[in-house]
Amino acid sequence: MTSRESSAPTSRVLSLVVLPLACVALALAIAFGDGRPAAAGWTADGVVSRSGSEEEGTPPAEEAKRTVTVVVDYGDGVRKVFYSLAWKDEMTVLDALKLADDHPRGIDVDFTGTGSSAFIRRIDDLANGTELPEGKGKGYWMFRVDGEMSKRSAGVVAVAAGGEVVWFFGPVKPATFEGVEHVFPDRK
Repeated sequence: MTSRESSAPTSRVLSLVVLPLACVALALAIAFGDGRPAAAGWTADGVVSRSGSEEEGTPPAEEAKRTVTVVVDYGDGVRKVFYSLAWKDEMTVLDALKLADDHPRGIDVDFTGTGSSAFIRRIDDLANGTELPEGKGKGYWMFRVDGEMSKRSAGVVAVAAGGEVVWFFGPVKPATFEGVEHVFPDRK
């Protein structure tokens, strides 16, 4: 028996058993991920998870403490949420809003003034004073920081690391701005 004759059955076994198994393994890898281990921060669909920065060795809780979240609620059922914007010392609500404006898929913000005189005129296509549907009056941009309504300018209100700023568009109710006569001097 020549070496050629003895390798023929081996080749046939390889082509009938090993090759189909390799194809199945490849199909499973394509269907359920790219083979990268989950511990490396990858999910089954190949998207990087938000569970920390493995390269830096930063635990997820520590990473969250160095970021802020900005939510823009247009008042019509549409919201844009910016998670994990980089927090810095002495950050204000206006600083956080500017980060959302600078994001590649961000918002378009028009504001005037700085510090205590900063005033948001428009976010995307909604300007302060825009008529609301169904005769509900005019809408204005207002904000909450960590759930608390602010009565001061976005240019002076601080945002803590891990904080959340929610901008929302809607009608101004007199109680909303109680004690903030300088914002709308004609409203009491």
